[in-house]
Amino acid sequence: MNKTKKPAFPQTPDGVTDWEQVFEGPNGLIELISQVRTAAALRECTLVVIGQLFTRKQDQLEVARLTHQLDNLIAGGDTSQDISALSKTVASLLRHIKDERIQKAQDYLAGKQKKKNKNRRSGSFGGSLSSTTYRLINDPKFSMIVGGVALILMIGILGIIININTDGKLTAALGFGSQDRSEPQVEASIETKTEEPAQPEKPTKSEEPKPEPDLATPPPPKKPVAKDAGPVMPPALVMTRVFLPRLSGASQKASKQVLPILVLAKPSDLSNLCEIRPVILDSLNSQFGKLQGRKSNLTDTDLEKVSFEVMNRLNTRLRRTAVIKMVLVQGANHRDRASLLCSLASDNFLKYIPKTE
Repeated sequence: MNKTKKPAFPQTPDGVTDWEQVFEGPNGLIELISQVRTAAALRECTLVVIGQLFTRKQDQLEVARLTHQLDNLIAGGDTSQDISALSKTVASLLRHIKDERIQKAQDYLAGKQKKKNKNRRSGSFGGSLSSTTYRLINDPKFSMIVGGVALILMIGILGIIININTDGKLTAALGFGSQDRSEPQVEASIETKTEEPAQPEKPTKSEEPKPEPDLATPPPPKKPVAKDAGPVMPPALVMTRVFLPRLSGASQKASKQVLPILVLAKPSDLSNLCEIRPVILDSLNSQFGKLQGRKSNLTDTDLEKVSFEVMNRLNTRLRRTAVIKMVLVQGANHRDRASLLCSLASDNFLKYIPKTE
């Protein structure tokens, strides 16, 4: 089986792939699929495009998901309708891939610029250090000045250390410290006359001694005021976005998407769910396939029913309650997306999980 090689795509002046030209150009991918005349040819042509875009080993899961989505889009359409309508449906799928590639290119350029600025700052410090070292080696006068200053500093530090260890005897020997001078002691003359002891005065009513406070019993400590703890992100797994089924007579140009978030009973359930990620995506696409061709818009109740069915199927497969809640988020921020590695969701996704009373 021949491996698909990534083609040479046009580049932007910044050195990244010009995805707008790749998809929307005169010879772009969307123009290519618009030239087919049958549904079967449209499917094969789109599969070739997907294979050219996703060539890495870790893209196999994404290729399987897009292939399943493509089959639902083409198989769910009326075979008697014009092929141009099916082409527009597939074009919306490709435009979604285009938007993700453009966003990834922008993130790459931002990270590259940040790294460049960091290297520039470190380079300026290194250049200054190298120039100073060169001057020390090649300029004798400069070397003598620097050496003299360093010698004086070393002598001063050494003197301070010796003075501390000798309890100040060094500074006293050099004449900088104050010496203790013995002064003659004068004996006090003893008076012959004996003075009568003074009678203690009786305190008046206003001068009666006040009772001193009892210091034996300290005041009781103040109780710490408990602060309300903020909401905590539960253990959760974020899946790749899933396309909602196209409704009969719908006028939207692009299919809507939902971001699946699975709230776990405990963090240790993550490893088992990571092993069956394709099963989770297949279950979601299967449940949405049952809603294909509906005339009325999908409501929150419909999404809750889909979440309930998929959650029950997963817990039955794992033979325990590993998933306690499943949320299908519409209109989620484009930057909030599933991680390439299967890991627990960050605190950024707490805003999408409804609070439980």
